[in-house]
Amino acid sequence: MRPAAAERSEPAVDVPSTSTETAAGDRAFARIALAVGAVSVLAFTWSLTLGRGDLAQARGFAEVFDLQARALLDGRLAVPEGSLGFEGFVIDGRTYAYFGIFPALLRLPVLLVTDRFDGRLTGTSMLLAYLIALWSAVRIVARVRALTRSGAPWTPTGLAVAGVLLAVVGVGSNLYFLSSGAWVYHEASLWGAAGVLASFAATLRFMHRPRVRTVAAAGTWAAVAWTSRGSVGLAPSAVLGVLGLAHLTGVRWLTVLAPPPPAGATGETRTWPRSPRVAAALLVAAVGGAVVFGTINTAKFGSPTALPMEEQVASQDPWPERRTALEVYDGSLFSARLIPSVLVQTLRPDLLEPSATWPFLRFGDARPPVWGDLVFDTVEPSAGLTVTSPLLLVLAVVGAVAAVRRRRPGRPDAGLLRPFLLGGAAATYAPLTIAFIAQRYLTDALPLLLVGAAGGVAVLDGWAARRPRASDAPRRRAAVGGVALVGAVGVVVTLVVTWSFQRFVIPPDGASRAAAIRAQVAVSRVVGSPPDYRAHGDVLPERAAEVGLAVRGDCLGLYQGLGNGVWSPVEVSARGGVHRLEVELDAAAPGDDPGGAADPAAVLDLSGPGDEDLVVVVVGEGPRRRFALRRNGTPGPAGRSVLLGDGTHEVVVEADPTLAWVRITVDGDEVLFDPGRPPAATTVTVGRDAAGEVAPFPGAVRELPTPTPTCDALVDADG
Repeated sequence: MRPAAAERSEPAVDVPSTSTETAAGDRAFARIALAVGAVSVLAFTWSLTLGRGDLAQARGFAEVFDLQARALLDGRLAVPEGSLGFEGFVIDGRTYAYFGIFPALLRLPVLLVTDRFDGRLTGTSMLLAYLIALWSAVRIVARVRALTRSGAPWTPTGLAVAGVLLAVVGVGSNLYFLSSGAWVYHEASLWGAAGVLASFAATLRFMHRPRVRTVAAAGTWAAVAWTSRGSVGLAPSAVLGVLGLAHLTGVRWLTVLAPPPPAGATGETRTWPRSPRVAAALLVAAVGGAVVFGTINTAKFGSPTALPMEEQVASQDPWPERRTALEVYDGSLFSARLIPSVLVQTLRPDLLEPSATWPFLRFGDARPPVWGDLVFDTVEPSAGLTVTSPLLLVLAVVGAVAAVRRRRPGRPDAGLLRPFLLGGAAATYAPLTIAFIAQRYLTDALPLLLVGAAGGVAVLDGWAARRPRASDAPRRRAAVGGVALVGAVGVVVTLVVTWSFQRFVIPPDGASRAAAIRAQVAVSRVVGSPPDYRAHGDVLPERAAEVGLAVRGDCLGLYQGLGNGVWSPVEVSARGGVHRLEVELDAAAPGDDPGGAADPAAVLDLSGPGDEDLVVVVVGEGPRRRFALRRNGTPGPAGRSVLLGDGTHEVVVEADPTLAWVRITVDGDEVLFDPGRPPAATTVTVGRDAAGEVAPFPGAVRELPTPTPTCDALVDADG
């Protein structure tokens, strides 16, 4: 046995071999990672932008972090009253967001110089987080294999399996699913995952070469995780904390929980050297992010960890499920009693069902099992983990078994993965205990699955290295083929789930859903069936009786009936109530004060049966104006100021009598949302008020065509 002093003087692990064969394998892995990464980034960007290529698109709930950043610039955490809608928490008269602040901090350099991109930075932020997460995944796979196999060169089988795993992470995991929506929920989840994976990658580098600056990097990324999505911050903090205690005390049980990497080719396992300096760095890195999170949460909600669900705006007039959940869980939506039910729902393979319509799979209606008095606040359409990430699950099980079993000579020593698996499991506690089923929550399990899967790659790489003979080639090829097949199934299902969720569950606009329906109709001309729809007269029922498409009249409009009885417009013609206008303002024309409503100018007059009348007007002076409505001669509040005097603009007035609101957008940006059902217009007057009570528009207004190609194609496909 070597003297303890000599043992402490050596590095934690031998430097990996620099032989030509090892270097060639590392270069091959780098080429595979680069190719897979490039394809993955392109696919993610295409999905994130709905195939439009514009990362700066605006959509609902994409402005939350911008609002938070503006508040931080003003020296406060509270955001403007009512700005978060039902997601706001009202504490002592002030409105707070429950999301972390890191994505808001990223926006500060931009918001300091311009407000042009307010509400339009989410796509860019998510792409950056995805790049960091993907790069971190590459480093995790490479470092786990190098540490567990003591610097042995890659085998062709190991390289192939690693390449398939990286492809699965890129386009066949919940990382890719988050591209279904560029909004606050997915941005927070993506940055949380990126922070955890980057911290794991840095910690693995520390295990190869212990340095305080590497610990600092791991702690910084842990803080990113804590301040993006607090619950996942538990993962890197647990890993760093266990390693810190091991370096501080050197006790045996901590060595079992977090064993050092094997010492070179001999595979001898050592204890961590006691080092107060390194231990202090690790422990500070472990708790730093948690302290920041707790401090901010206390400033908002009066407790380091509490989330007072009863104070959320959505809980003030709750839907029945929310009211019951708050009663059952004592004012919260979290309970450990939910774990078995949520776990079953997460792993069950029957959440998707076959369909005759493209993409030939659809979300089923299987609800989570309920035992006792359990109740769920919300159950979104989801596909779970088993059918979307089967390869991650299989390889993770292989890696986890290797991590906990006693090492055998000549086999990869995966024991060093134990603290990472423990931390990854801790990060899944929050989504397993919330009375809310959503596919996005499964992202929290990705660090656990990826670390385990990286261990699985190392195990298969070692298995192939022990079978180098030509007679073993069929077994090696079968292993690679099986991995590729399982991975391909997961990628296809994830692509389908992401596209379906984006286009039919959370479409950012009617155009995205309409494009999806047209794709379904186009595919049906070759294979499958077009989407089903129900034909109605010129007036739809007040509530949708079922989930599905509905055609109003002779394609006056195409609608999606939702599960809550609401009609969601897909495509509506001018006769149906949606008017596209080309507007050019004469900025020199006089007007009233920008905030006023006197002396308005008419843009559009919609006259309905009897005395019903709705006039869309602009108020203000100079190049900036505000839109407002006059209902039967009564002026309503003006919307936000918009620049109209710099050329022509497309103004869309959504005044569909099927819906209980009127919305006005200018060049795609919402400038006015006014509750209240508009009249079923029988007369449309452009640029002036038909009754002459309002001044005409100071400039040019031209009505643009409002075709309904999706509705027409759907009806034609039905024959």
